[in-house]
Amino acid sequence: MDIAALRAQTPGCASRIHLNNAGAALMAQPTIDAMTSHLRLETEIGGYEAATWDGHRGFTWAAGARRFASWEHSYVNVLGLGAAVQQALDLGLDAIGRRCAALGARLRDQLGDLPGVSTHDLGQTRCAIVTAKIGGMPATAAAAALRQAGVNVTTTVPEDNQLDTEIRPVHPLVRFSPHCYNTEAEIDRATQLVATLTG
Repeated sequence: MDIAALRAQTPGCASRIHLNNAGAALMAQPTIDAMTSHLRLETEIGGYEAATWDGHRGFTWAAGARRFASWEHSYVNVLGLGAAVQQALDLGLDAIGRRCAALGARLRDQLGDLPGVSTHDLGQTRCAIVTAKIGGMPATAAAAALRQAGVNVTTTVPEDNQLDTEIRPVHPLVRFSPHCYNTEAEIDRATQLVATLTG
């Protein structure tokens, strides 16, 4: 997998370390192009609620995002999904899985070596998602500090992890989700930032 080419095709990589939302990565340029192309078309043809007829031969565009509505079906999302699926098929699902799992293992190992940080991922075969407690810091505060430093993460909450919470009351946790376009250097940088949060 050519990570440099993948990153070059994903504009958001230039400004953020995106370790957020395992199922929804930063959009690659082909996805952005497919979606914006359709949005440009809709600015010309309108949609079901995109404009109000003036009773004669004219119309007034709706304010805000409603002008991009296309009746009851989001063609933009369908086109974007199609481009994203094609990219995944081109890269190879197995290659994506191996890359993400390796990045997750690297992050998990590094975080586990930090004083005051504990990881909480179970299973014999672990996925790329890494969950951690960072010192005595609340998960939301740690996530906000990481976002401020340019690292996108989320947090877990007990109500979204009900079965797990019944067994072990560890939530909320900081949730890191490496993507195939992340670099080892970004994983290392995220670990360094976490280290600064533990004191």
